[in-house]
Amino acid sequence: MERNRSWSKKDAKISSGSSKTAWMITFADFCTLLLTFFVLLVSMSSLDSQAIRKALKNFGQAGGVLFFQKLEIVSQSPSVVLKKIFRKTQSLEIQNIEDIQNFSEEQIDQLIASGKFIWYKKDELSKGLTLIFTNDFLFERGSAQLKPSALPILDSISLFLKNSRYEAFIDGHTDNTPPGSKGPFSSNDELSFARAKAVLDYLINQHGISPEKLAIGAYGDRLPLGDNSTPAGRALNRRVEITLKPAKEV
Repeated sequence: MERNRSWSKKDAKISSGSSKTAWMITFADFCTLLLTFFVLLVSMSSLDSQAIRKALKNFGQAGGVLFFQKLEIVSQSPSVVLKKIFRKTQSLEIQNIEDIQNFSEEQIDQLIASGKFIWYKKDELSKGLTLIFTNDFLFERGSAQLKPSALPILDSISLFLKNSRYEAFIDGHTDNTPPGSKGPFSSNDELSFARAKAVLDYLINQHGISPEKLAIGAYGDRLPLGDNSTPAGRALNRRVEITLKPAKEV
């Protein structure tokens, strides 16, 4: 057999040179993994949270000591939430409240009178979305009983709350016109509370939404959106706002 050739100075130089650059392989692998991680983060921001949760649960079931269920909370952008809620209600028209200055009083009156118009407001920082329902959309004048025509959109909100880690804050508002003395409500505070509670009760009693996911507030005429000196402004101020926000992890 041929003897092993002796270790030469040339071999030593080659070995020394390769050891000095070997770190670049590890560094390149690290950079690739880091890039993959950030691409994954960006892609997850636009994925359906239900699909992500299912995938993570599958990992958790087969992962032994890896508890992927802890990663279940996935918040979505307000635009995605908006699409999820309104995807089955094509007949409704929705508009960003920031664009209200583009509408004339006559247009606002017509939209509200149509009973098919909803305002919304986004909060990209908190991933929150506020849906603004005029009382003419939800209730009869001076009443706190929900209209049958308003129930489908409340059903969509209930479905979203059931299938997500979001909570809802329901706030009632009125214009500055005092309730009639012959009506069931003695003040605007009482009327705004009764209307917010009507929405709350529907979500709980008809859809079984956990009360822990819900909260209500009543502000009467103290937080107007429009000018109470005009009919269109008063119509805007008579409203119920439902704010959806990701639940805080305990």
